[in-house]
Amino acid sequence: METGENKLSVVREVPQQSFQIVPPNFSQELASVCLLCFQISENTLHFALINKSKARYEGIGSYRFKEEHITPIVLKTFLSEEPLFKNDFAQVIYTERNRNFSLIPSAFYLPEKHNEYLKQSSFFDEKLTNAYHQNKTFEVQNSYQLNEELKKTVTNFFAKGRAFHHIDILLEVMAMLQNMESKQLVLVNIEGSFFDLIIADGKKLKLSNSYYFEGEEDVLYYALLACDQLGFNTTNVEVLIMGQNSQNEKLTKLINAYFGNWKVFEESPFLTSSKQITPHHLSNYFVVLNSFLCA
Repeated sequence: METGENKLSVVREVPQQSFQIVPPNFSQELASVCLLCFQISENTLHFALINKSKARYEGIGSYRFKEEHITPIVLKTFLSEEPLFKNDFAQVIYTERNRNFSLIPSAFYLPEKHNEYLKQSSFFDEKLTNAYHQNKTFEVQNSYQLNEELKKTVTNFFAKGRAFHHIDILLEVMAMLQNMESKQLVLVNIEGSFFDLIIADGKKLKLSNSYYFEGEEDVLYYALLACDQLGFNTTNVEVLIMGQNSQNEKLTKLINAYFGNWKVFEESPFLTSSKQITPHHLSNYFVVLNSFLCA
């Protein structure tokens, strides 16, 4: 639990046994120049406050609910009772994390085949709503599904809300990193019951998939298997690890034993941070902190 000793920010405990770090006098004036980015993943909600005028992370937070999955009623009640979310933000970016997605080359994408794409990837739920997002760098369409009731709860509560899939954010991060320096790059994003594996060789996207896992060995196995099938030399490829389980000592030891160039991604190449947002936070809340790339 954060202590909130720094006078620039305060940490306040919330009923869901989680935390938030926000400026001590956060006001409507500051909210008017901030993006509110938040992600729902299973029973967890993460958020980030991003100051558009200063290109800086102002705050972060995480709430873990007792329910196995966050429901629209739980979300609506929570948003209504949490004082921070009563502000009018410059923009709100809502991200849902699930395995219901499939990437299709933009040149071959047909909207009427959206369901077919998802069924081929084995993740399709008739109760969810279809959506898609284009990544121009890699020239792919992400065909995905969102919980429509959760999305409506967000868009009804926030007038300026936009919805994305978490893979959209990770692809934008990969594209930005490759634009800065072209290389063979592996992103491993670990949270909850599954992890994401995204691999690119320069501006060519080689793999984007999610896998359920039970132990650290599973993460290593899929990463090694993918690199082997792609013909990547594990000594030279760069591996970046992020997410809620990125600090796992057993995992990092396994990665270190098989990959020559890796690190826990505890930095932001895009924005600065307020003093109490540490490298540890930048890794753990990676997706929500970089959601602004889809704004």
